[in-house]
Amino acid sequence: MKNFYENILHNLYDGLYFVDRRRKITFWNKAAEEITGYSQEEVEGHFCFDNILDHVDLQGNHMCNSGCPLHATMEDGQSREAAVYLRHKNGYRKAVSVKTMPMYENGEIIGAIEIFNDNVDLFKTLQELSNYKAKAFTDQLTGLPNRHYLEEYISTSKFFKNMKASIIFMDIDNFKFVNDTYGHPYGDEVLIEVGRVIRTNIKRSDEVFRYGGEEFMAVIFDDNFDNAVKVAERIRIAVENLKMKYEDTPTPLTISLGVTMVEENEDLMEAIERSDKYMYNSKVTGKNKVTSKL
Repeated sequence: MKNFYENILHNLYDGLYFVDRRRKITFWNKAAEEITGYSQEEVEGHFCFDNILDHVDLQGNHMCNSGCPLHATMEDGQSREAAVYLRHKNGYRKAVSVKTMPMYENGEIIGAIEIFNDNVDLFKTLQELSNYKAKAFTDQLTGLPNRHYLEEYISTSKFFKNMKASIIFMDIDNFKFVNDTYGHPYGDEVLIEVGRVIRTNIKRSDEVFRYGGEEFMAVIFDDNFDNAVKVAERIRIAVENLKMKYEDTPTPLTISLGVTMVEENEDLMEAIERSDKYMYNSKVTGKNKVTSKL
């Protein structure tokens, strides 16, 4: 009976292999041989993390050491699908679609199955969708994540439940005057420079977004609220000291900021709206200042 089932698996059009809990490859079918160039004898008995295939995702990240869908499936029992590049035995990269599924025995996960095929048309479609999503979530002028990305970020991020964070809401002062006086192309230069200043004055682990128009927003991960206020003040000073000129005419720039801490179990949008109000307070009380409250 075992040979009967193995014969069926070997005659599938899709590549297929099994791994046990230790991620040791226990079965490798003929389609897998044809797609990858590796024979059954060369693969069975090895571990998938030996990186024989060295899966790479659409962004070029090596998945075997981090982000491996097969390993994740064994951890949580959830099936997964992905478009990846595998390394053929002859050294070149090959586009494949993969699907992983858990294997159970007596209610416990004892390993996992990966099925893959070289459906290049599907792969190209997935890649195009990935590229489209990246463009849709990026502000094309400043290169920062945009409002759409922020909304996705809010809906998918769970770490606000157990990580302390503060919101800095920012608005360039007198930006309409800059646009009306010097023109929109120069206004675009201002937005690019201010976005760069904000990005360079926060930690790599923090997030910054172009919220819309001349507005920017940053999420600062820090247990100490005073540190977020210091970041806001640093950004204010850096913008004030930008040496920008229109032709030979210096164009002084300032920014107004509002800072608040995200409360425990608070919806992030509530904190954003609160920091926006504090920013507006900075505007109406003189501009070029930071208003902050816990």
